[in-house]
Amino acid sequence: MGRFRCENTGEIRLNLNLSPFILTVVAALLVLAPLGRGLFFPPELLLANAAAGALFLLLALDAAARGARGGLTWADAALVVLVLAYAASTLVAVHVRPAVGALLTHLMYGAVYWAAARLSAREGYARAVLAACHAGVVVTALVGALAAAGLLPVPGAWDGRSLMSTLQYKNAFAAYLATGCVAGMGLAVRAGSLGRVVLASANALLVVLLFATQSRGGWVIFPVGLALLFWWVPAVYRYRALFHAVLFVTAGLVAVRPVYGALTGGAGARALVWLAVAAAAAGLAQLLYEGLAAWLNRPEVPDATRRLMARGGAAYVLAVALAYATYAVGTAPTVAATVLPAPVAARMATIGAEDVSFKARLLFTADAVRVALDRPWLGGGGGAWSALYHQYQSSVYWTTEVHNHLAQVWVEAGVAGLLGFLGLVAGLVVAGRRAVARLPRDAAALTATAGAAAATLFLHSVLDFDLSLAALGVVLFALMGVVRGASASHAPAVTMPAAAGRLPWPRRPRARQIAAALLGVVLGAGLLVTAGRLYRAGVEGALGARAVAAGDLARAAAHYAAAVRLDPFTPEYRADLAQLWAVRAVARDDAVARYRALALAGEAAARAPHDAVLRGTLRNVYLILREYDPAVSEAEAVVAANPLVGAHWEVLGQTLVAAARGLLENGDRAGAGGYLERAAALPEELAAAEARLNRQAAYGRRAVDRPPGLWLAAGQAHYLLGRYAEAVSLLERARAQKAPAGEALVWLAAAHARRGEADRARALLDEAARADAKARERYREILALGPVRPGQ
Repeated sequence: MGRFRCENTGEIRLNLNLSPFILTVVAALLVLAPLGRGLFFPPELLLANAAAGALFLLLALDAAARGARGGLTWADAALVVLVLAYAASTLVAVHVRPAVGALLTHLMYGAVYWAAARLSAREGYARAVLAACHAGVVVTALVGALAAAGLLPVPGAWDGRSLMSTLQYKNAFAAYLATGCVAGMGLAVRAGSLGRVVLASANALLVVLLFATQSRGGWVIFPVGLALLFWWVPAVYRYRALFHAVLFVTAGLVAVRPVYGALTGGAGARALVWLAVAAAAAGLAQLLYEGLAAWLNRPEVPDATRRLMARGGAAYVLAVALAYATYAVGTAPTVAATVLPAPVAARMATIGAEDVSFKARLLFTADAVRVALDRPWLGGGGGAWSALYHQYQSSVYWTTEVHNHLAQVWVEAGVAGLLGFLGLVAGLVVAGRRAVARLPRDAAALTATAGAAAATLFLHSVLDFDLSLAALGVVLFALMGVVRGASASHAPAVTMPAAAGRLPWPRRPRARQIAAALLGVVLGAGLLVTAGRLYRAGVEGALGARAVAAGDLARAAAHYAAAVRLDPFTPEYRADLAQLWAVRAVARDDAVARYRALALAGEAAARAPHDAVLRGTLRNVYLILREYDPAVSEAEAVVAANPLVGAHWEVLGQTLVAAARGLLENGDRAGAGGYLERAAALPEELAAAEARLNRQAAYGRRAVDRPPGLWLAAGQAHYLLGRYAEAVSLLERARAQKAPAGEALVWLAAAHARRGEADRARALLDEAARADAKARERYREILALGPVRPGQ
């Protein structure tokens, strides 16, 4: 390893090439990330974050060894803005842990983008990054096919009708397959003959499985991506790209019907055989095309013959495609059914602006804009939509993602984040188009391929939540990095001019080299340490849950305490530990344990105020400690988080009754009466909330469920308030819905006894006693509770 000073730039450079190692990490992320459930869940995502940290460190070492290689482009500046916007959103986050996770994810995107851009300054490495993207799609597709055939145990990969593979969501998988087809077709135009044969086989496989996803959005975006590639690729390669596409699409379409029929019929082995036949047919067709092309390229073949064959073939293909498309518009189900399976053909016929799913996505976006306008500048952090949308939704629907990545970025990172993302896309579109126009044709073809593949995935994400799966975000940012690397290395005119407002980036080469290296070290170390601690906290939390299940509360408390130390952001660890301290406080009359439980509960609520499950856990903590006012506040927070879940109203009713009984034991009849009046009115309060939502509904109506516990709580409240007729009516409804443990029967017996209907009370009590040996004991306790009225 040598060391020298570059005479042109003044940078100190080492004769050390880390590009193969950087490429290895990037390729591993591109191939393995989709297999990790799309990185949608924390365990796999944190491992990928740690890998991105290692990638940052490699890039820092590479910058120190070989220089920083130029300044920032407009696209780079926009990416910096995007990451900084997510960093700022953590300061005002609705829920802290998802916001921190979104920041780590965007730092990972930055590492992949930076690495792909640095690698793609050389054409061979750019081709390698694209090949890794395509390989990841093929591997994920094969895993999905094997899972659907019953040969691989992959949960959620196949539901008997739609193929989802490891991404576990059919639309995202379809967009991923379409992106892979575009990338594969672009790679084919510059591959050798054998490479094109292999790519034709692989792409045919992707086409077959694309139709098996049953994703209409994927079927629409696929031809759009192909068209973009035809448009952007250098003209000299368009015939080659066209014929390659015709070969693998035709082979794929012919095999869709037998493959899909075999999968839905449970004949997995037959489906795999047909997949192999489709791949082999596409490869053979490509091989024959290569032979014909070789013959046409012989010196003795006149140029006129070559042009005639190429143009005649292209004209024939286009004429047939146009005629088929024109005919299929009017008779889509009939025509498509001759080639495609009936379910696929019928679903294709529903594509259009009137589609219910399409309208729902527009509704989600409209509601997301309302959320964003309340937090326009910094947003609400990662996870803000999932936490808040129930308070804004203009209809009854359930979705944890916006189904529009632009709207989701605005909700999460505010205007700055949205402008950063749009600026990144726009900057690369402009830079990529300029680069394609002035690059050598081979490099231009690679740049066009990366751009078209990235556009395919990006456009689909505008009406779906593809990029909520971080694995697909890695693919998108790698493709954008390829575009950036090629355009910046061959088209310096797109670099930010000195007169334009630069980001604070050193102009002297040596200072720039040091700054790039230090930035990479800081980001890499930060990602590695943070992701590592969060992952270890997850392990400790899982061990704590196991210890609770085994009844070893002391060991569980130790594990949860370790999780809290490692992860200051996740509130669930604090809530679980608070429960354990609360149990100890009551069992041992331990004031210190009580103080710790209350402190942990408060910290947990502050970190996720809109999390219904968490607030329900904290409600249990306060009930254990007999802190009734905070318990009721937590139950009210559960309802506020999502008033459209009947079980949340049930929790509130149970909490109000439990609080009232606790206050009665303490002699506070006035306080108990206030809680009971609220519990008695819950059915009417729920009906009013339901009517209010339906009045403002723009799409669809739905009645909120009334669980038996709601009627039970309201009936108990009326009983304790001395309103026995109302209590009987409500308790009968709870009994009819089979309220748990026969509790409704005991309270109903007591209500009839209070009304002087002893025979009816005795019959109900006997029925309850047959199911529960302690029913008579509870009956006597209930009768001892005299009627309570507010103010007494």
